[in-house]
Amino acid sequence: VINSTKGDAYVDSSFAGAAEVGDVEDRLKRCGVPFELAQPVGVDAADELLTAMERPDADLLVIGIRNRNPVGKLLLGSTSQRLLLECPKPVLAIKPFDRV
Repeated sequence: VINSTKGDAYVDSSFAGAAEVGDVEDRLKRCGVPFELAQPVGVDAADELLTAMERPDADLLVIGIRNRNPVGKLLLGSTSQRLLLECPKPVLAIKPFDRV
């Protein structure tokens, strides 16, 4: 699990806080999923993920994509698009879901 930030903004709403990181760790442990978690600062997210996917034990890249309006659905975000085009391994793109 990689959650990175460029570190160029005072607040980055996409960078998980301690409580969110703890929640992710707890969920993955309960599911029995082996994982590593990293939160690099000052890096490009796509670069960090592409580097991680070069590891021989990396089999699948799972990314989250945002809900978009009808026009925006024609385009992906630049990070998502780059990962889909450049990743040497399979990529699974997941759209947001409503929580129950």
